[in-house]
Amino acid sequence: MLLELLPAILFVISSGLLFNERFRRNRVVVGLTAIIAIVSTVVLTKEIVKYTLSEELVEMGLKPGAAKAEPSAAGATSPVAEPATAPAGDTPPASAPAPAPVTQDEAATVFQKYIDAWKSGDVATQEGLLAEGFVYVDQDKTQSRADYVAQKRRLAESYAGSQSSSIAIQTSNVQYGDSGDGAETVTYTQNYSNPKYWSVGTNVFTMRRIDGTVKIVREQFHRDSYGPQ
Repeated sequence: MLLELLPAILFVISSGLLFNERFRRNRVVVGLTAIIAIVSTVVLTKEIVKYTLSEELVEMGLKPGAAKAEPSAAGATSPVAEPATAPAGDTPPASAPAPAPVTQDEAATVFQKYIDAWKSGDVATQEGLLAEGFVYVDQDKTQSRADYVAQKRRLAESYAGSQSSSIAIQTSNVQYGDSGDGAETVTYTQNYSNPKYWSVGTNVFTMRRIDGTVKIVREQFHRDSYGPQ
């Protein structure tokens, strides 16, 4: 506190000496007094400026330790709502159980039903056995369910009236496999022929249980040989 008051004390003493007639006759004393007065004036000015700025910062809430200014009504923000907690004893609903795996018997039934519908030209039954996300793949193309069914219909129309006798499909070496994720595969050797085309290769159906019903989700055919009739 004394150090803070020292500039003010020196300023008062030096100013008093300058107005004293006795000391004004001594030039050395007058010079020293003038220097002290100037230095104390500068120090006092700095202290006053520093104090003034400090008070302004406190009012603006920018000085460390100062109270934060209250937000105005226009800029006020709503408090963040606390997340709701479930009452004691309530438990979140359990996730839906995974569908049951497709059994070999179920896969065999769907497979035979599909082959029979294919032989007889029953496109509606074939379509009903396909899942919505069905995909067909061979060495030349990949088809969506819509494109696959459209092709089946074109062929059925081409052989209308004699479809059962015009298309021949033979299956052999049928094997069933569990994919490990609930799906069942049916792999077999397929011999296909119609009045214009024939092919031999390995075909694979992949089946899954969707909404309780076994559906074909994928067909992948690999031609070993083919040609025109």
